[in-house]
Amino acid sequence: MDLSADACASRELQKTLAGLDSIVHELRLKGPDGTKMMGMNGEFSVGPGPAVTGGQIRIPQVLNIERLTFPQAGRYHFDVSLNGEHHVSIPLFVQEAGGGMSPVRA
Repeated sequence: MDLSADACASRELQKTLAGLDSIVHELRLKGPDGTKMMGMNGEFSVGPGPAVTGGQIRIPQVLNIERLTFPQAGRYHFDVSLNGEHHVSIPLFVQEAGGGMSPVRA
């Protein structure tokens, strides 16, 4: 993703978060064909970030995909939605392991 698109997404997210006390998030992993493979959602409280960051906040997400089976090599992506609005897709590239092993596992 180029920096200008990233900066634009960041500004839009700041507008979305402005004045809110909580955020409902949804994270979906989709396969190369767009099929939903897994998803999670929840709600968390937010507040302004430190002044040194210009009020921005980062909310890390940690996913355990240890037992998730990827049926084929290809480009997968995580779709991130906040309060029902899609904000970003994060790519995940899966390669077939050497020796012709299939299916590919994370």
